[in-house]
Amino acid sequence: MAFPSHHHEALRASVFKTLESFAETPVLDTVDRAIASTLAAVHAAIAEFAQTWNNQHLDPLRTLPPELHASCLRWLRPHELIAASHVSRDWRAIALAEPTLWNSFEAKAFKMSWSNDSDCAEALEAMFLRSRSAPFDFSWSWGPGMSREVRDILSHSQNVQRLQSLEIYGPNHLPVFISTLIDQPMLQLRKLVVTGLDAPVQFPDTWNDVTVPRLQFLDLGETLFPERLQAISSVTTLSLSAPLDCRYLFELFPRVENVILHNVSTSNLLPRELGTSVTSYCMTSGQSRQDHSLYLLEQGLRWRLVSYMDIDSTNVLRPLEWFTSRIDGGWQMYLHVHGNLLPWVIVTLKKESHGRLLLNMNWADFFTQATVDLLPPFTANLTSLTINELAHSLPLVAAITLPNLRMLCLILKDRAEIEWIWDTWLPGHARQPIDVPALQELVLDTIRATPSAPAATMLMPVVPLVFHLTGRLERLEVIGSGIATLRDADLSFAWDFCNGIRLVDVEEDLTFDLPASGSPVGGG
Repeated sequence: MAFPSHHHEALRASVFKTLESFAETPVLDTVDRAIASTLAAVHAAIAEFAQTWNNQHLDPLRTLPPELHASCLRWLRPHELIAASHVSRDWRAIALAEPTLWNSFEAKAFKMSWSNDSDCAEALEAMFLRSRSAPFDFSWSWGPGMSREVRDILSHSQNVQRLQSLEIYGPNHLPVFISTLIDQPMLQLRKLVVTGLDAPVQFPDTWNDVTVPRLQFLDLGETLFPERLQAISSVTTLSLSAPLDCRYLFELFPRVENVILHNVSTSNLLPRELGTSVTSYCMTSGQSRQDHSLYLLEQGLRWRLVSYMDIDSTNVLRPLEWFTSRIDGGWQMYLHVHGNLLPWVIVTLKKESHGRLLLNMNWADFFTQATVDLLPPFTANLTSLTINELAHSLPLVAAITLPNLRMLCLILKDRAEIEWIWDTWLPGHARQPIDVPALQELVLDTIRATPSAPAATMLMPVVPLVFHLTGRLERLEVIGSGIATLRDADLSFAWDFCNGIRLVDVEEDLTFDLPASGSPVGGG
């Protein structure tokens, strides 16, 4: 039976009044304690659950010291950083508080993750704003050219003044836009790269030590230089598609140290002398494979030998003549053969403390020219020779005169190459031992001929068959991975032609010298 609805309040009041009359009784106290205990248990369980949930879902940045918050965000790529700045108010505050998080824009990363050019332009504008006044790096190596929106943002005068690095690659850019973009003072600019365009870029006639005071790295494709230019002495690295007239190159860049001239042909006029600060000078001819050795004996007669010089060539005699006329005494040569069907060779002529000259040429041309009778005047002072691709190189060594060669290094690539040596120089074959009367040190580099230790033990016994030694070697050096295991091998046969063995284990970074007694002397 239910009470009428208008009696509910009266009933509640009556029950409440009745309970109040028992407020001091032991029964009510017991009820209160039971209720309080139950509530305490419930609140404790709720607090424990909340703590566990918070620990499992804690913001990862908040687990680190505040000074590391921005450092963590630096691991994100720009488009990821933009997304992270919308995760929470905390993350956004951390991201926006550090301008250097936003001072680098690489178009390729955005093009791979953003849907259209307008999004890319919005991202660039946001990064310029969020980086505030920090120096800015801009790179566009993606295939499509820049949209009008991107060009407008990039060319804004305030943004141009902040550019620290500007890199633009590929044919889909407007040379006129780039020429206009850089034709103004750029006080923060340290690096400029503009390559691969379909048309030349105009070099700014306003640039000098005042307008680009920090420019250090300059890499330009085809470029039009005005007749009058002021020197830019801050540039130390220069890579340039060679203009027809390069004679005044080192007047324009008087302190340049590293120089690469691309697409050099016989029509180019090169500097009569190298700049006083130049330490590296390279000329490339691209697909045309020009013969730069002509320059050495014509336009380059007054060039000095620098720490590193690299040219393309079809002739070895002219570079040898130029090189040996600038040194005294012994010198070294490295032959690096690469390619299979039509191999090429990088010939390195080196003089300790003087410098080196690298020639890139066809192996067939080099072999033909090196085996004629014109080489002995130049190779008489060759004291050190390093070769690879032994099937190509060892016949060359056998064909030339090396009266003062003291060190020979053989770089082996695999077991098949060692088997070829055995088949070629075994007794009864037509191949005669190679005459090296002054040889004191033979180096066997087996790093690539894995496993190295078996390769070395297979090659070492054939040494007296390959080389005609007038005396004992001072040292036989074996380099490879795991070579230290040869300390326990029977190498007694080697003492017939050498006074000592050095084992260089590149895996363990250990070196062991074995004297004639056979007892190892270890070293780090």
